[in-house]
Amino acid sequence: AGAGGAGSAGPAGGVPLSEAVESQRATAQELVSLGELAARVGAACESERAEAEALLARARRCLGALPAIVERREHYERAAKRARGECGRLLDKLLVYEDRAAEDEEDLMPPPPDGDG
Repeated sequence: AGAGGAGSAGPAGGVPLSEAVESQRATAQELVSLGELAARVGAACESERAEAEALLARARRCLGALPAIVERREHYERAAKRARGECGRLLDKLLVYEDRAAEDEEDLMPPPPDGDG
């Protein structure tokens, strides 16, 4: 998976992407190690062994899914950055139109009475 933005900060000042991914990867690898250990040592009963094997399979799936998750997160962060830029441009245009409308409104107002009434 692409790691082009792996060092970038997360959304809204969150955890940097690379740090979050490494944390998830470490957790998944730890679960795999624990599952392998449980399989080697053998569980006290069949239900515990089945649970350990299920956890091991789940940890391996999580570890395998990390690259796709990273890629999607990078894609969403790029899309959010583009959307923020477009919103900024639209807001600038809106402010220009508001200024023009205010100027046009001033031009259309009748002159104030001269007070000699």
